[in-house]
Amino acid sequence: FDRLNELSPSGDLWLFLSLFVIVYIASLKAFQLQFKGFKKRYYLLVAILPIAIYSIYFFVPIFPHTPRFNLYTFIFTFGYLLLLPLVAMGFIILLFTEYKDKKLYLSTLTAPLHMILFFFLRGLDLESYVSISRTFDFTDFSWHTATATATHTLKKKLLIYVAIFLVISTTTPLTYYSMEAFGVNSYVYDDEYHTGMWIETYLGNVTIDSDERIGHIIYNSFDIKSGYTLPYAIVYGLPIHTKYWVVSNLWNKCAQLRPMAPVKINVQTLLNENSVIFSTGRTYVVLNNTA
Repeated sequence: FDRLNELSPSGDLWLFLSLFVIVYIASLKAFQLQFKGFKKRYYLLVAILPIAIYSIYFFVPIFPHTPRFNLYTFIFTFGYLLLLPLVAMGFIILLFTEYKDKKLYLSTLTAPLHMILFFFLRGLDLESYVSISRTFDFTDFSWHTATATATHTLKKKLLIYVAIFLVISTTTPLTYYSMEAFGVNSYVYDDEYHTGMWIETYLGNVTIDSDERIGHIIYNSFDIKSGYTLPYAIVYGLPIHTKYWVVSNLWNKCAQLRPMAPVKINVQTLLNENSVIFSTGRTYVVLNNTA
């Protein structure tokens, strides 16, 4: 996100400032509110809105070209939905009750909320998608505090804490199924690193093109300029001017294009149509015959 260009008078500066004023006024209003018991409309606002966004993503991505949720996503994130009633209760208590550190809590909630609203409204593109994903991490403190606050007001606290631990534990396997759930794999295979070494040794200071994962491996490890959207260009027939490609047999199942949805590539056809100049048996350096 280029702050200098995006937050300029000719960019989205006025949207950013307008949202800041609106969120600031809303936080002042929340600071003055008094807790008068739980009301259904507050539960609906806090609990149903995230559930609606979560559900929509199984059918239609709100942000174009991003991956839809699937069965793996559901299995390993459903536990968070079970906690939403507890989180909603905590939010209502913390927003509508007088206590010493209320301003501090509101600041931890409203600052990331302002940024999330801004990125939603500036445009549903990949830049907003990535920015919202990263900004959402800053809401962790407010979510955790709300959960702990609600639990503390209930009876059988220990039982509830154990239940929360078990629910959160159900999300742990997501670490091992990130490719199936979100199309993201951060593992570095030995032959991919070896391919980068070969390029550095025999091709020198060149620019290569690959998918998002391999491109970052080669760039971060060997400082070789890399493109990250080769599979996307191949699938949609876009012109490719890069002379050297790094291709993997893993693309037969999934070529990573984070934050875009992954795509499948017929690797053998791709190799047949171009010239392979190096191979590990799974990872190939290919000479683009059209460049």
